[in-house]
Amino acid sequence: MSQQLDAQGNGNQITSHKKISFVTPRFGSDITGGAEFAARMIAERLVKRGFTVEALTTVAGDIAKWEPKYDEGLSVENGVKVSRFAVDQGRSRDFASFSRKIEFFAKSATKEEALEYIRLQGPVSQGLIDAISQTDADFIAFYPYLYHPAVHAMPKVASRTVLHPAAHDEAPLYLPIFKDIFENTNRIVFHTYAEEDLVRSVFRISQARRIILGLGVDPAPPPSKLTGQEVLGLAPEEPYICALGRVDTLKGTTMLADFVSAYRDRHRNSVSLALVGPVAVAPEEKSWLKITGQVSEDEKWAVLRDCSLLVSPSYYESFSLVLMEAWSVGIPVLVNGRCAATTEHVHRSKAGVVFQNYPEFEIALETILNHQAIRDELGQKGKLYVEKNFTWSVVIDRYINFLFG
Repeated sequence: MSQQLDAQGNGNQITSHKKISFVTPRFGSDITGGAEFAARMIAERLVKRGFTVEALTTVAGDIAKWEPKYDEGLSVENGVKVSRFAVDQGRSRDFASFSRKIEFFAKSATKEEALEYIRLQGPVSQGLIDAISQTDADFIAFYPYLYHPAVHAMPKVASRTVLHPAAHDEAPLYLPIFKDIFENTNRIVFHTYAEEDLVRSVFRISQARRIILGLGVDPAPPPSKLTGQEVLGLAPEEPYICALGRVDTLKGTTMLADFVSAYRDRHRNSVSLALVGPVAVAPEEKSWLKITGQVSEDEKWAVLRDCSLLVSPSYYESFSLVLMEAWSVGIPVLVNGRCAATTEHVHRSKAGVVFQNYPEFEIALETILNHQAIRDELGQKGKLYVEKNFTWSVVIDRYINFLFG
Protein backbone atom coordinates (compact mmCIF):
# COMPACT_ATOMS: atom_id res chain seq x y z
CA MET A 1 0.00 0.00 0.00
CA SER A 2 1.34 3.41 -0.91
CA GLN A 3 2.03 5.71 2.00
CA GLN A 4 -0.74 8.24 2.55
CA LEU A 5 0.57 11.76 3.19
CA ASP A 6 -1.14 14.93 4.25
CA ALA A 7 -0.63 18.32 2.61
CA GLN A 8 2.53 18.91 4.61
CA GLY A 9 4.01 15.58 3.55
CA ASN A 10 3.69 13.91 6.98
CA GLY A 11 3.54 10.16 6.56
CA ASN A 12 1.38 7.74 8.53
CA GLN A 13 1.87 4.43 6.71
CA ILE A 14 4.87 2.61 5.33
CA THR A 15 5.20 1.57 1.72
CA SER A 16 6.84 -1.85 1.75
CA HIS A 17 6.73 -3.14 -1.82
CA LYS A 18 7.92 -0.19 -3.87
CA LYS A 19 11.43 -0.26 -5.30
CA ILE A 20 13.75 2.67 -5.97
CA SER A 21 17.15 2.58 -7.67
CA PHE A 22 19.84 5.20 -7.16
CA VAL A 23 22.42 5.59 -9.90
CA THR A 24 25.70 7.25 -8.90
CA PRO A 25 29.19 7.01 -10.41
CA ARG A 26 30.50 5.73 -7.04
CA PHE A 27 28.89 4.65 -3.78
CA GLY A 28 30.28 3.86 -0.35
CA SER A 29 30.07 4.66 3.35
CA ASP A 30 33.52 6.26 3.24
CA ILE A 31 32.36 8.90 0.73
CA THR A 32 31.43 11.75 3.02
CA GLY A 33 30.54 14.56 0.65
CA GLY A 34 29.08 15.43 -2.72
CA ALA A 35 26.19 14.00 -4.68
CA GLU A 36 27.10 10.39 -3.89
CA PHE A 37 26.89 11.07 -0.15
CA ALA A 38 23.53 12.78 -0.57
CA ALA A 39 22.18 9.84 -2.60
CA ARG A 40 23.32 7.36 0.04
CA MET A 41 21.70 9.35 2.85
CA ILE A 42 18.34 9.33 1.08
CA ALA A 43 18.64 5.67 0.06
CA GLU A 44 19.40 4.43 3.57
CA ARG A 45 16.47 6.31 5.06
CA LEU A 46 14.06 5.01 2.44
CA VAL A 47 15.09 1.49 3.51
CA LYS A 48 14.06 2.35 7.06
CA ARG A 49 10.63 3.34 5.71
CA GLY A 50 10.14 -0.13 4.22
CA PHE A 51 11.13 0.50 0.61
CA THR A 52 13.33 -1.82 -1.43
CA VAL A 53 16.31 0.31 -2.40
CA GLU A 54 19.23 -0.52 -4.65
CA ALA A 55 22.31 1.43 -5.68
CA LEU A 56 23.64 0.85 -9.18
CA THR A 57 27.19 2.12 -9.41
CA THR A 58 30.79 1.35 -10.36
CA VAL A 59 33.76 -0.01 -8.43
CA ALA A 60 35.41 3.42 -8.56
CA GLY A 61 36.47 5.10 -5.35
CA ASP A 62 37.78 8.48 -6.49
CA ILE A 63 36.67 11.09 -8.99
CA ALA A 64 40.14 12.04 -10.16
CA LYS A 65 40.74 8.88 -12.19
CA TRP A 66 37.80 6.60 -11.29
CA GLU A 67 40.25 3.94 -10.20
CA PRO A 68 38.77 0.75 -8.69
CA LYS A 69 38.38 0.66 -4.92
CA TYR A 70 35.44 -1.63 -4.22
CA ASP A 71 34.76 -5.23 -5.21
CA GLU A 72 32.63 -5.88 -8.24
CA GLY A 73 29.28 -7.54 -7.58
CA LEU A 74 26.41 -7.38 -5.10
CA SER A 75 26.57 -6.40 -1.44
CA VAL A 76 24.09 -5.11 1.14
CA GLU A 77 25.20 -1.95 2.95
CA ASN A 78 22.97 -0.45 5.64
CA GLY A 79 20.02 -2.15 4.01
CA VAL A 80 20.77 -0.86 0.49
CA LYS A 81 21.43 -3.52 -2.17
CA VAL A 82 24.57 -2.23 -3.86
CA SER A 83 25.55 -3.55 -7.30
CA ARG A 84 28.97 -2.42 -8.48
CA PHE A 85 30.21 -2.79 -12.03
CA ALA A 86 33.64 -2.61 -13.61
CA VAL A 87 34.91 0.68 -15.01
CA ASP A 88 35.68 0.16 -18.70
CA GLN A 89 37.34 3.56 -18.94
CA GLY A 90 38.29 5.94 -16.16
CA ARG A 91 39.25 9.55 -16.61
CA SER A 92 41.38 9.85 -19.72
CA ARG A 93 44.75 11.55 -19.69
CA ASP A 94 43.41 13.67 -22.54
CA PHE A 95 40.44 14.95 -20.51
CA ALA A 96 42.17 17.97 -18.95
CA SER A 97 43.33 19.47 -22.24
CA PHE A 98 40.14 18.56 -24.07
CA SER A 99 37.90 19.93 -21.32
CA ARG A 100 39.65 23.32 -21.26
CA LYS A 101 38.81 23.81 -24.92
CA ILE A 102 35.25 22.47 -24.71
CA GLU A 103 34.29 24.25 -21.50
CA PHE A 104 35.45 27.59 -22.87
CA PHE A 105 33.06 27.19 -25.84
CA ALA A 106 30.45 25.00 -24.10
CA LYS A 107 27.42 26.76 -25.56
CA SER A 108 28.72 26.38 -29.11
CA ALA A 109 30.13 22.86 -28.77
CA THR A 110 28.76 20.21 -31.11
CA LYS A 111 26.92 17.17 -29.82
CA GLU A 112 29.83 14.98 -30.90
CA GLU A 113 32.29 17.12 -28.93
CA ALA A 114 30.05 17.02 -25.89
CA LEU A 115 29.76 13.24 -26.04
CA GLU A 116 33.54 12.98 -26.32
CA TYR A 117 33.84 15.23 -23.26
CA ILE A 118 31.58 12.86 -21.29
CA ARG A 119 33.49 9.79 -22.50
CA LEU A 120 36.89 11.18 -21.60
CA GLN A 121 35.63 12.38 -18.23
CA GLY A 122 34.36 8.91 -17.29
CA PRO A 123 33.47 6.68 -15.67
CA VAL A 124 32.38 4.53 -18.60
CA SER A 125 30.75 1.25 -17.53
CA GLN A 126 28.69 -0.75 -19.99
CA GLY A 127 27.77 -3.21 -17.25
CA LEU A 128 26.25 -0.39 -15.23
CA ILE A 129 24.29 0.94 -18.20
CA ASP A 130 22.93 -2.55 -18.93
CA ALA A 131 21.89 -2.99 -15.29
CA ILE A 132 20.05 0.33 -15.32
CA SER A 133 18.14 -0.75 -18.42
CA GLN A 134 17.20 -4.06 -16.80
CA THR A 135 16.19 -3.00 -13.30
CA ASP A 136 12.56 -3.48 -12.30
CA ALA A 137 12.54 -0.46 -9.99
CA ASP A 138 9.49 1.80 -9.95
CA PHE A 139 11.76 4.84 -10.07
CA ILE A 140 15.41 5.28 -11.05
CA ALA A 141 17.06 8.26 -9.41
CA PHE A 142 20.16 9.64 -11.16
CA TYR A 143 22.48 11.67 -8.96
CA PRO A 144 24.10 13.92 -10.37
CA TYR A 145 23.50 14.92 -14.01
CA LEU A 146 27.11 15.31 -15.11
CA TYR A 147 28.56 11.86 -15.76
CA HIS A 148 28.52 9.14 -18.38
CA PRO A 149 25.95 6.81 -16.68
CA ALA A 150 23.29 9.52 -16.58
CA VAL A 151 23.91 10.74 -20.13
CA HIS A 152 23.78 7.28 -21.68
CA ALA A 153 21.29 5.45 -19.45
CA MET A 154 18.58 8.02 -18.74
CA PRO A 155 17.15 7.94 -22.29
CA LYS A 156 16.73 4.14 -21.96
CA VAL A 157 14.50 4.45 -18.87
CA ALA A 158 12.98 7.87 -19.47
CA SER A 159 9.52 7.12 -18.06
CA ARG A 160 10.94 6.10 -14.67
CA THR A 161 13.69 8.66 -14.24
CA VAL A 162 14.07 11.00 -11.28
CA LEU A 163 16.89 13.46 -11.89
CA HIS A 164 18.78 14.94 -8.93
CA PRO A 165 21.00 17.26 -10.99
CA ALA A 166 23.04 18.91 -8.21
CA ALA A 167 23.67 21.59 -10.83
CA HIS A 168 25.96 24.59 -10.51
CA ASP A 169 26.42 27.47 -12.91
CA GLU A 170 29.32 25.64 -14.54
CA ALA A 171 30.41 25.26 -18.14
CA PRO A 172 29.36 21.59 -18.67
CA LEU A 173 25.73 22.46 -17.88
CA TYR A 174 25.59 24.33 -21.20
CA LEU A 175 26.80 21.44 -23.35
CA PRO A 176 24.16 20.52 -25.96
CA ILE A 177 23.71 16.93 -24.78
CA PHE A 178 22.08 18.03 -21.52
CA LYS A 179 19.12 19.68 -23.21
CA ASP A 180 17.55 16.28 -23.92
CA ILE A 181 18.48 14.98 -20.46
CA PHE A 182 16.74 17.79 -18.60
CA GLU A 183 13.84 18.37 -20.95
CA ASN A 184 12.80 14.72 -21.26
CA THR A 185 12.82 13.65 -17.63
CA ASN A 186 9.55 13.34 -15.73
CA ARG A 187 10.73 14.32 -12.26
CA ILE A 188 13.49 16.66 -11.09
CA VAL A 189 14.66 17.09 -7.50
CA PHE A 190 16.50 20.29 -6.60
CA HIS A 191 18.54 21.14 -3.53
CA THR A 192 17.56 24.82 -3.51
CA TYR A 193 15.35 27.35 -5.26
CA ALA A 194 18.54 28.85 -6.68
CA GLU A 195 19.36 25.57 -8.39
CA GLU A 196 15.87 25.37 -9.89
CA ASP A 197 16.12 28.97 -11.13
CA LEU A 198 19.47 28.18 -12.76
CA VAL A 199 18.17 25.09 -14.53
CA ARG A 200 15.01 26.87 -15.67
CA SER A 201 17.17 29.63 -17.16
CA VAL A 202 18.97 27.06 -19.32
CA PHE A 203 16.33 24.42 -20.12
CA ARG A 204 12.60 24.15 -20.64
CA ILE A 205 11.49 21.93 -17.75
CA SER A 206 7.84 22.89 -17.40
CA GLN A 207 6.86 19.31 -18.32
CA ALA A 208 8.61 17.87 -15.27
CA ARG A 209 7.21 17.42 -11.81
CA ARG A 210 9.63 19.29 -9.55
CA ILE A 211 10.43 19.64 -5.88
CA ILE A 212 12.86 21.67 -3.77
CA LEU A 213 13.96 18.94 -1.41
CA GLY A 214 17.37 19.73 0.04
CA LEU A 215 18.90 17.23 2.44
CA GLY A 216 18.27 16.18 5.99
CA VAL A 217 20.37 16.55 9.10
CA ASP A 218 20.68 13.92 11.78
CA PRO A 219 20.30 15.14 15.36
CA ALA A 220 23.62 16.37 16.71
CA PRO A 221 25.24 13.93 19.14
CA PRO A 222 25.21 14.88 22.82
CA PRO A 223 28.09 17.14 23.81
CA SER A 224 31.17 15.19 24.87
CA LYS A 225 33.94 16.12 27.27
CA LEU A 226 36.15 16.82 24.26
CA THR A 227 36.36 20.50 23.37
CA GLY A 228 37.11 22.14 20.05
CA GLN A 229 40.09 23.86 21.59
CA GLU A 230 41.54 20.48 22.58
CA VAL A 231 41.10 19.14 19.06
CA LEU A 232 42.83 22.20 17.60
CA GLY A 233 45.57 22.55 20.19
CA LEU A 234 44.33 25.94 21.40
CA ALA A 235 44.18 27.29 24.94
CA PRO A 236 40.93 26.64 26.83
CA GLU A 237 38.20 29.10 25.83
CA GLU A 238 40.41 30.59 23.08
CA PRO A 239 38.08 31.90 20.34
CA TYR A 240 38.23 30.57 16.82
CA ILE A 241 36.16 30.41 13.65
CA CYS A 242 36.04 27.35 11.42
CA ALA A 243 35.32 26.04 7.95
CA LEU A 244 34.32 22.40 7.43
CA GLY A 245 34.97 20.53 4.19
CA ARG A 246 37.72 20.06 1.66
CA VAL A 247 40.68 22.40 2.13
CA ASP A 248 41.25 23.62 -1.40
CA THR A 249 41.74 26.91 -3.21
CA LEU A 250 38.74 25.98 -5.36
CA LYS A 251 36.66 25.75 -2.18
CA GLY A 252 37.67 29.25 -1.09
CA THR A 253 39.80 28.22 1.90
CA THR A 254 42.92 30.05 0.67
CA MET A 255 40.86 33.22 0.28
CA LEU A 256 39.43 32.71 3.75
CA ALA A 257 42.90 32.34 5.28
CA ASP A 258 44.00 35.55 3.54
CA PHE A 259 40.92 37.38 4.84
CA VAL A 260 41.53 36.23 8.42
CA SER A 261 45.18 37.25 8.14
CA ALA A 262 44.14 40.74 7.03
CA TYR A 263 41.57 40.90 9.83
CA ARG A 264 44.18 40.00 12.45
CA ASP A 265 46.52 42.69 11.10
CA ARG A 266 43.80 45.31 11.49
CA HIS A 267 42.32 44.27 14.85
CA ARG A 268 43.52 43.35 18.28
CA ASN A 269 41.20 40.37 18.26
CA SER A 270 43.35 37.23 18.19
CA VAL A 271 40.79 34.90 16.65
CA SER A 272 42.19 31.72 15.08
CA LEU A 273 40.95 29.87 12.00
CA ALA A 274 40.36 26.12 11.85
CA LEU A 275 40.13 24.38 8.46
CA VAL A 276 38.66 20.95 9.11
CA GLY A 277 38.55 18.36 6.34
CA PRO A 278 40.66 16.53 3.77
CA VAL A 279 43.46 18.67 2.39
CA ALA A 280 43.91 19.22 -1.34
CA VAL A 281 45.63 22.62 -1.41
CA ALA A 282 46.66 24.07 1.97
CA PRO A 283 47.15 27.80 2.60
CA GLU A 284 50.51 29.08 3.82
CA GLU A 285 51.25 27.96 7.39
CA LYS A 286 50.51 30.44 10.19
CA SER A 287 50.58 30.01 13.97
CA TRP A 288 46.89 30.93 14.19
CA LEU A 289 45.84 28.66 11.29
CA LYS A 290 44.88 25.14 12.35
CA ILE A 291 44.54 22.65 9.50
CA THR A 292 43.36 19.34 10.91
CA GLY A 293 42.88 17.11 7.89
CA GLN A 294 40.13 14.51 8.18
CA VAL A 295 38.82 14.17 11.74
CA SER A 296 36.44 11.83 13.57
CA GLU A 297 32.76 12.67 14.01
CA ASP A 298 33.34 13.38 17.71
CA GLU A 299 36.16 15.77 16.86
CA LYS A 300 34.13 17.46 14.12
CA TRP A 301 31.19 18.13 16.42
CA ALA A 302 33.49 19.35 19.19
CA VAL A 303 35.08 21.87 16.80
CA LEU A 304 31.66 22.95 15.53
CA ARG A 305 30.02 23.37 18.94
CA ASP A 306 32.83 25.49 20.37
CA CYS A 307 33.51 27.79 17.42
CA SER A 308 32.30 31.38 17.39
CA LEU A 309 31.22 31.17 13.76
CA LEU A 310 31.18 28.79 10.82
CA VAL A 311 32.40 30.27 7.54
CA SER A 312 31.45 28.74 4.19
CA PRO A 313 33.92 30.35 1.75
CA SER A 314 33.03 28.07 -1.16
CA TYR A 315 31.93 29.60 -4.46
CA TYR A 316 30.02 26.50 -5.57
CA GLU A 317 27.77 24.43 -3.31
CA SER A 318 24.57 22.74 -4.36
CA PHE A 319 23.17 22.57 -0.81
CA SER A 320 25.81 22.77 2.00
CA LEU A 321 25.12 20.24 4.69
CA VAL A 322 27.70 21.87 6.96
CA LEU A 323 25.52 24.98 7.25
CA MET A 324 22.67 22.81 8.52
CA GLU A 325 24.97 21.05 10.97
CA ALA A 326 26.21 24.37 12.34
CA TRP A 327 22.70 25.74 12.69
CA SER A 328 21.50 22.52 14.34
CA VAL A 329 23.75 23.35 17.30
CA GLY A 330 23.01 27.08 17.25
CA ILE A 331 26.16 28.34 15.48
CA PRO A 332 25.75 31.35 13.13
CA VAL A 333 27.30 31.32 9.67
CA LEU A 334 29.10 33.61 7.26
CA VAL A 335 28.86 32.65 3.57
CA ASN A 336 30.38 33.63 0.24
CA GLY A 337 27.90 35.77 -1.69
CA ARG A 338 29.06 34.20 -4.96
CA CYS A 339 27.47 30.91 -3.91
CA ALA A 340 23.76 30.97 -4.76
CA ALA A 341 22.81 28.00 -2.55
CA THR A 342 24.38 29.17 0.70
CA THR A 343 23.27 32.75 0.09
CA GLU A 344 19.71 31.50 -0.35
CA HIS A 345 19.83 29.65 2.96
CA VAL A 346 21.08 32.73 4.78
CA HIS A 347 18.43 34.97 3.27
CA ARG A 348 15.62 32.50 4.03
CA SER A 349 16.76 31.70 7.56
CA LYS A 350 18.08 35.14 8.57
CA ALA A 351 20.63 33.11 10.53
CA GLY A 352 23.87 34.42 9.09
CA VAL A 353 25.61 37.03 6.99
CA VAL A 354 26.68 37.12 3.34
CA PHE A 355 29.98 38.68 2.25
CA GLN A 356 30.99 39.66 -1.27
CA ASN A 357 34.47 41.04 -0.51
CA TYR A 358 36.95 41.62 2.29
CA PRO A 359 35.36 44.81 3.74
CA GLU A 360 32.02 43.02 4.11
CA PHE A 361 33.78 40.01 5.63
CA GLU A 362 35.56 42.22 8.17
CA ILE A 363 32.41 44.05 9.24
CA ALA A 364 30.44 40.83 9.63
CA LEU A 365 33.19 39.05 11.54
CA GLU A 366 33.79 42.01 13.87
CA THR A 367 30.08 42.35 14.60
CA ILE A 368 29.45 38.68 15.32
CA LEU A 369 32.60 38.11 17.38
CA ASN A 370 31.98 41.12 19.61
CA HIS A 371 28.24 40.84 20.19
CA GLN A 372 27.13 37.70 21.97
CA ALA A 373 23.45 38.65 21.72
CA ILE A 374 23.66 38.86 17.92
CA ARG A 375 25.53 35.57 17.77
CA ASP A 376 22.90 33.88 19.93
CA GLU A 377 20.00 35.32 17.92
CA LEU A 378 21.46 34.19 14.60
CA GLY A 379 22.20 30.74 15.96
CA GLN A 380 18.66 30.31 17.29
CA LYS A 381 17.13 31.36 13.97
CA GLY A 382 19.33 28.79 12.22
CA LYS A 383 18.23 26.06 14.59
CA LEU A 384 14.56 26.80 13.89
CA TYR A 385 15.22 26.86 10.12
CA VAL A 386 16.73 23.38 10.23
CA GLU A 387 14.02 21.95 12.48
CA LYS A 388 11.28 23.24 10.17
CA ASN A 389 12.81 22.30 6.83
CA PHE A 390 15.70 19.86 7.01
CA THR A 391 15.25 17.15 9.58
CA TRP A 392 15.36 13.76 7.88
CA SER A 393 11.78 12.90 8.79
CA VAL A 394 10.54 16.03 7.01
CA VAL A 395 12.76 15.50 3.96
CA ILE A 396 11.93 11.81 3.47
CA ASP A 397 8.18 12.39 3.95
CA ARG A 398 8.29 14.99 1.21
CA TYR A 399 10.36 12.79 -1.10
CA ILE A 400 7.96 9.85 -0.76
CA ASN A 401 5.02 12.14 -1.45
CA PHE A 402 6.81 13.53 -4.50
CA LEU A 403 7.37 10.04 -5.95
CA PHE A 404 4.21 8.22 -4.96
CA GLY A 405 1.71 10.80 -3.77
